[in-house]
Amino acid sequence: HSNKNSINFWFQNCNGLIHKNDIRGFQFEIATLADASINYFSFAETCVNINKPGFSKKIQDAFNEIIPTGHLSFVNSPAYPKRSNYQPGGVAGGFDGVLRSRFLREGRDELGRWSWQEFGQNSLVTRVYTLYRVNQGSEYTSGNSTAWFQQKILLEEKQIRTNPRSQIM
Repeated sequence: HSNKNSINFWFQNCNGLIHKNDIRGFQFEIATLADASINYFSFAETCVNINKPGFSKKIQDAFNEIIPTGHLSFVNSPAYPKRSNYQPGGVAGGFDGVLRSRFLREGRDELGRWSWQEFGQNSLVTRVYTLYRVNQGSEYTSGNSTAWFQQKILLEEKQIRTNPRSQIM
């Protein structure tokens, strides 16, 4: 448990933030973390298709029903097909009202590998990164819908020809 002078962080590889489109299950998990006085939430491998119109907004709204003064943002590989709510990989970072007053700015990787949020008070500034490092894939073992393959294609578009796992930052 925490005291009023501490900030508590939760980092989790959730392997799917929303299971079977169950927004209420996600809200229960956020409420459980909030009840445990968690101020910052960091989720890797969210598997949320941010390109599907309205889906990430629906999750953000569900988050804000539990933490009205909070903030939640997503990042995943761009240009994934919009047909499904599911997309391999991705990260989300969020915080509650305690950190809202200290929030300065946020940023993200254009390839969808990581995001960051920056907080400050007085002269102290802290930047928190949330990242998803793809598994050890290859041309032969990774299907074309995996996060590894998505990253490989995006890196090749930038003339970078290497294993996506080695290109996290």
